[in-house]
Amino acid sequence: MVLVPAAYATGLIRMRTIRSRAVDLVQTGQLSETGHDRWDGAVKTVLGDRTARLVWPGSQRTTDRDARGRAMSSVGDADAPLVYIEHDAALLDNPQLLRSVSASLRIMIDNERLTAELRHSLREVSRSRLRIVQAADEARRRAERDLHDGSQQQLFSVALRLRMASDAARADGQVVLADGLETTIDQLASAIKELRELARGLHPALLAEGGLVPAIAELGRRCTVVTKVTVELRERPGQLIEATVYYVVSECLANVTKYSGASSCEVVVSDDPDGGIRVVVADDGVGGADPARGSGLRGLADRVDAVGGTMRVESPVGAGTVVAIHLPG
Repeated sequence: MVLVPAAYATGLIRMRTIRSRAVDLVQTGQLSETGHDRWDGAVKTVLGDRTARLVWPGSQRTTDRDARGRAMSSVGDADAPLVYIEHDAALLDNPQLLRSVSASLRIMIDNERLTAELRHSLREVSRSRLRIVQAADEARRRAERDLHDGSQQQLFSVALRLRMASDAARADGQVVLADGLETTIDQLASAIKELRELARGLHPALLAEGGLVPAIAELGRRCTVVTKVTVELRERPGQLIEATVYYVVSECLANVTKYSGASSCEVVVSDDPDGGIRVVVADDGVGGADPARGSGLRGLADRVDAVGGTMRVESPVGAGTVVAIHLPG
């Protein structure tokens, strides 16, 4: 015989505790079939019925609903129950307790469903951000190739023809015309240089051809602040991670140049002992960098997060700035 009155007074209190624990399990991602088994234990405790159990629609569990002294109570809509509670028939004399248990189960089931939907949405957002980063990188690589193989080559050809025309004009004594052509050639050379810099900023050929070691070294040489560069990787990372490392270092060094007031800077790219790649950029500048205020650091954090990485910024006022980033390998 089930002692319903004795269980009822403590049952609701116990159910609140168990419900809270079950919700915590849902929110932390630990709820699975094992979690459902724990729900069985919760129902047994609250109902005071050691034979009580949950029967999920479509599950392989058999039911003794027709056995003598057994009963089934549904949770949710009668036409489409979320779960059944198989229990001692004596509990039918305490419908309030059964309703309380059913209501708590419905909350937990709804919470599990909403949590699953939220996780699915977050995964979709992460995948979407990754696709955007990949598409942007590919667009930059394509633009770099188009500029290098198309526009640059055409401009070089034009410059060569102008040089030949200038030499011919000077040989014919047309000095003014030759000088004018020389001026045009100089302007064209400046435009070619700017175009080359633009192409290199889109996706540097040095990175594509030689990888991170020469590409990061070149960034260090171009930085107006004295920069020490160390790149130690066992193997070359994938294209997406490689581009991200380059982007991270490039953006950090640009910030050092513009805002830090530093006299020196150090860049370290290495394998992380825990897996993946670690990037650290440290300067001895004025500090005070705040990712929440600067669009550059925010964009950097978004880029890192999109590929599954993490970023930490330490920048106490007057003590320099350290940007530490971990990226998957």
